[in-house]
Amino acid sequence: MKAFWINFGYVFVVPVLPFIAIVNGTALCSPDSPLLDIPVLGFFLANPLWFVPVYGAFALLVAKWLTDRERRAAARRV
Repeated sequence: MKAFWINFGYVFVVPVLPFIAIVNGTALCSPDSPLLDIPVLGFFLANPLWFVPVYGAFALLVAKWLTDRERRAAARRV
């Protein structure tokens, strides 16, 4: 379980901390910004508070995959 939380920390916490630091519940760019035309990026820039739960779910899946991969590799070495 420790390996899972380490993987989750690398995948989620490291990229999310700067994002959370600048989010104050408002859009991160002006409504006229061309960045809002990019589908996923535009959604998160316009709705920054959605970034944390959506990216959190993604990070949990990636951390689970990385942990399973590490365990399979360790089992093969033994």
